[in-house]
Amino acid sequence: MEVKDANSALLSNYEVFQLLTDLKEQHKESGKNKHSSGQQNLNTITYETLKYISKTPCREALRAGRPPAAVAHP
Repeated sequence: MEVKDANSALLSNYEVFQLLTDLKEQHKESGKNKHSSGQQNLNTITYETLKYISKTPCREALRAGRPPAAVAHP
């Protein structure tokens, strides 16, 4: 997933989960293991966000590997 313009739209929980998961995998594959306080903070934020999103209603879509159905609001 690629964010084209960070200021142009809102992301759903599903999209945030996909983006953070992809970034986490890229970090693992790169083999970089920096222990700076900034990197530790980013790792904590990523972990907490993924933990939170996995407890939301979109978890069923995450398990099925598909985006959640769009919900129409009047």
